[in-house]
Amino acid sequence: IVNIKNQDDKCFLWCFIQYHKWGEVRNLQHKDRVIHYFNFYEADKDYYDEIFKDINFPSTIQDFKQFNNQQTNEENLVNVFRCDDKGELSCVLLSHLNTKGFNIIEYSKNVLVSEGNVNRKRKVSHLVYCRDLSTLLNTDNNGNRKELCLNCLCFFSTKSGYDKHVDNCLEN
Repeated sequence: IVNIKNQDDKCFLWCFIQYHKWGEVRNLQHKDRVIHYFNFYEADKDYYDEIFKDINFPSTIQDFKQFNNQQTNEENLVNVFRCDDKGELSCVLLSHLNTKGFNIIEYSKNVLVSEGNVNRKRKVSHLVYCRDLSTLLNTDNNGNRKELCLNCLCFFSTKSGYDKHVDNCLEN
């Protein structure tokens, strides 16, 4: 995970660019700086504007659904997960179970905002792109790769166990 430090509400756009440009971004110093992603955006502005033409910023679950519905390339489909105050992940929108497409994690926190003479708490959300959710959540210290069901976030030690589980999980 690279947390892009943007000051605007376009987290979803920056995550999408990070996903598509990871081969070029991965070796950059300070990959958390939004200027890298802004430069990619500027270089192919018409493409990104077309893909995000009906998407609001900050993006909501409705925007993610709309984004997925208008995609013709399944590699552009997005899964959305939410991280709560305790650091626990839950699935908010599942569009794909395979390696195609990309995963983003939404987290939020309360911040103190001054409005005139009054200080108020306001919930602020942010999105980060997660290149490999299975690696992020995998707690096996022996280096054994486990299969992760993106729907329920359960791990399976064997591919056959995972395959049996997925069909049932998606029905429920």
